[in-house]
Amino acid sequence: MPSPVLAAKIRPMTHPDRSLPIIPSVPRTAWVALLLIWLLSLIPKLLGAHNMVWEIDMVPVVMRGSDWLAGGPFPAFGTLSSVAAYNMPMLVWLNLPMLIVTGNPFWAMLLTGILWNGLSTWAIFRLGTDLFGLRAGLAAAALFAFHETSIAGTYTAWAQLFLPGFFAMTLLCLWRWIATERGFYLALSGIIATAAFMTHFGAVLLYPAMLVIALILRARWQWRGLLIGAVVVMAMLAPYLLFEADRDFADVRAFFAKEPLVGQQALDDAAYLKPESGPIAPPYDGPASAEASGPDTSSPKRASEVIEQASAPVSRSTAERALDFLVSVPEQIRIAFWLAFQGQAPGWGSLSGIAIAINHAMSAIFVGGSLSAIGRCLWLLKKRGLRQFQRILIDTWAGRVLILLIFLLVIAAGFIATRTPPWEQPTYYPGFISIQLIVVAATLDALFSHLIASNRAQNMALIIAVALAASVGGMDRIGRIVTYDDSIHTPLNGWLYRHVEAAVDYIAEDWQGGNSLVISYDLMPEMRNYWWIIPWSRTDPAYTMGLPYDYLLDYLHGLTNTNTNPIGWADDADYIVVWEPGLERHDLSQYDVAQFGTIYVLKPKQ
Repeated sequence: MPSPVLAAKIRPMTHPDRSLPIIPSVPRTAWVALLLIWLLSLIPKLLGAHNMVWEIDMVPVVMRGSDWLAGGPFPAFGTLSSVAAYNMPMLVWLNLPMLIVTGNPFWAMLLTGILWNGLSTWAIFRLGTDLFGLRAGLAAAALFAFHETSIAGTYTAWAQLFLPGFFAMTLLCLWRWIATERGFYLALSGIIATAAFMTHFGAVLLYPAMLVIALILRARWQWRGLLIGAVVVMAMLAPYLLFEADRDFADVRAFFAKEPLVGQQALDDAAYLKPESGPIAPPYDGPASAEASGPDTSSPKRASEVIEQASAPVSRSTAERALDFLVSVPEQIRIAFWLAFQGQAPGWGSLSGIAIAINHAMSAIFVGGSLSAIGRCLWLLKKRGLRQFQRILIDTWAGRVLILLIFLLVIAAGFIATRTPPWEQPTYYPGFISIQLIVVAATLDALFSHLIASNRAQNMALIIAVALAASVGGMDRIGRIVTYDDSIHTPLNGWLYRHVEAAVDYIAEDWQGGNSLVISYDLMPEMRNYWWIIPWSRTDPAYTMGLPYDYLLDYLHGLTNTNTNPIGWADDADYIVVWEPGLERHDLSQYDVAQFGTIYVLKPKQ
């Protein structure tokens, strides 16, 4: 419960303040502090970028844009989703400006990540400041800037890592709309929510969350702002909707049905490649090795039968399933709010226990602050009556914390209703992090304001607490980089951008033929979890095991690999790309071998 000292920081909103500037002023020292925090956070982020991953899923993020710049169609769609349907193109659009500026995929993704991270950090600072005061805003920005999700999101082109910024920006505009009753913010909140939805499908739940907050706070709708926002939103959606119209909205239907667009037969045909289906060897289209132990999974049909037998569902009544679902709801909520504090901090080495303890403390602070706010609001409701609920939410510390919690709980309820539990789809939940860290910062600020009389001592206590929490993500990333060994085969090392690019550069420099060549990729035995590439290629033929190499070969060197086999293998190839464990499948005496980390390029001897 906040003290009178903190309560004084929360300025009651007795009436809308339309005079507030679009970017409210803050002391210059606060801007300096915010800039310093963010610049310091770039140290682990830039170090981490040394190990940027260049997986198959990431290539289309820049490939769609570069194809358009080369004279192809406008990028109206993005990557393929988990149901083999085309995602919306916002992630492609976000990376497009830096691709135009740099002309290099690595720098385009990194600079996009840095700029987005800076914008997200500012939005969290601004939202925290608007709700709880300048000190809490700076603390929230620092907690986010050094959080492991913020660090990884700077150099990893995954849609879900952009969600924390989208959540904070959406709620910031929503709050300022309620505070000022200016239609500009209403329009902007809808535009940002739509951009989030076009980046990651799970962000569609921002719409009901915004609506619930607006209804609870009895917001006054400005129809002009609503109309302008709707027009901009339709313009944003138009390219994808036109693209979908040509496809009879097949991708949209696949999203709602949660069934792969490619059909069951395509999945069955590739089932022999799954990790549980026994060993495989080049050219991967034949039966498993005769020496393989275990059940016969030699054919695609047999492999799918084995998998179906192992996972055959037990017949249960509707009442039993409904009861299990209801029982799981509290656990889903608990895990959804725990994910932000789950980091194990391996970069701390022998001191990782300390980092884990700090994460647990942060989780406890979030829970404690949330429960305190809920309890305080209930007490105020009992004292003032239900008619004052809106004023309690808007004008009190506890009420503003409750606004943040309601916003997240509506989204969590949407995931629960659509059967998207956090233990199965944790990638849908990173957006919670930015809002949760604002609650943590506000709780720490309230706690120190209550326990410590001196304002200077409060500042020092908050700085120390935030520095400890921020050190978990920052020092963990630095520790990982310092101790990282890229000479040992791991799936991560196999997809390092710098190694893939080095292998591509070698092939381009060594090749003495024309503009086309044949490269075979013997990678599937070590990447059986990528079995889905084969059926997914029926939707988009660009999806092949060699896509990260083939794209760079074409974009950077103008060379075309004529091998279009999605599984990667090609007979009579000019070069063979293989990872370290796969060397034993080849007679190395027949090849010139070049090594790039754990990636090897085999060139047949003349």
